[in-house]
Amino acid sequence: MITEFSQTLRVPVAYIVGPSREKLISTARQLYWKVLRDNKGYTLQEIAEMTNRKSHATVISGLKRINNLIDVKDKPAIEMWRKVKHLHGPQ
Repeated sequence: MITEFSQTLRVPVAYIVGPSREKLISTARQLYWKVLRDNKGYTLQEIAEMTNRKSHATVISGLKRINNLIDVKDKPAIEMWRKVKHLHGPQ
């Protein structure tokens, strides 16, 4: 699914699982976590391991951030979310 996600947002897989803290990249990464959690039911620890994070706490923090951006209707986050929220494909 990461390939489809990456292609949909035009963000390379290496950036999604990489260390970049650039806003667009981190937003995409956190949306990927949201899709994995909400649509696929992965645990926080599984998501952390799949995306090269040291701790599930990083995923918790990222999910809080992305949910907040969606709640306050942050335009870039909402536009990206609309493109990927339907993804349910296999990992």
